Amino acid sequence: VPLYTHLKVLVIYTAGIIYDNLHGTKDWNSIEPLVYANFQWVGAQDIQIIGIEGLDMLPAVDVQDRIHTAERRLHTICNKWYGI
Repeated sequence: VPLYTHLKVLVIYTAGIIYDNLHGTKDWNSIEPLVYANFQWVGAQDIQIIGIEGLDMLPAVDVQDRIHTAERRLHTICNKWYGI
């Protein structure tokens, strides 16, 4: 019985590599499918995942761009959930 249908889930993760086809690592990211599977199993319906990837591969300026993109996404999620 799904007990947590009211639950809002936010997962933020970082990774040293980039999970994509270009680097041949697209199918290596097990974080997102596991998060969805586990939280959907308990009934959560609003699951948001923010990943900041490439922290060990990219120059500092590109990492900063990815962090800013994640911050904007976080603000969008907070606005959706709480009207902030």
